[in-house]
Amino acid sequence: MLKKAWILLVFIFIGAITMACAEDFDPRDRTPKDRRPIERLSLIFNVNGGGEVASISNIDYGDTVTLPIPTRENYVFIGWFLYEQDVEIVIDNNTEILGDWTLHAHWKIKSYEVVFKDYNDMIFSVQTIEHGSDATAPDDPIKEGHTFTGWSEDYTGITEDTTIYAEYEINTFTVTFLDADSTELKVET
Repeated sequence: MLKKAWILLVFIFIGAITMACAEDFDPRDRTPKDRRPIERLSLIFNVNGGGEVASISNIDYGDTVTLPIPTRENYVFIGWFLYEQDVEIVIDNNTEILGDWTLHAHWKIKSYEVVFKDYNDMIFSVQTIEHGSDATAPDDPIKEGHTFTGWSEDYTGITEDTTIYAEYEINTFTVTFLDADSTELKVET
């Protein structure tokens, strides 16, 4: 009986040591984690039309890095993505780097606010227009005693926030004074 208890105790001890050591081994290669060579990773950046940014190398597996923020004229940087056409897998400063990756910049064209106003600052229209695109003028306004002559600024090829005012010309009339037998006495404008 004592012999069986002793054998059982040895098996429990061996099992406990095996369980404790299991954390130090990768089941695929059985190399202790602290003896494996450190895997250094790299990030390459596809800026998709933006200004060049340097790649980042010597990243430890699972580390996070501060990603560069590229610039592109007339565009807003949305973020880095793992795939060029994918907008689901965003890679940011909190993402653990798990491989040698090429990250793709995604961009959104800048947009601007175009406001059409009357002489008294009453707003006719507010439009959000993409860079280089045209705004659409509202219907010609009416102002009593005046004739609408156009808009204060060009609203094509918009490249910044713009406020455009209606412009008017005062209506003028010609008055002709006649005497009783319809002889012209005086003309005033």
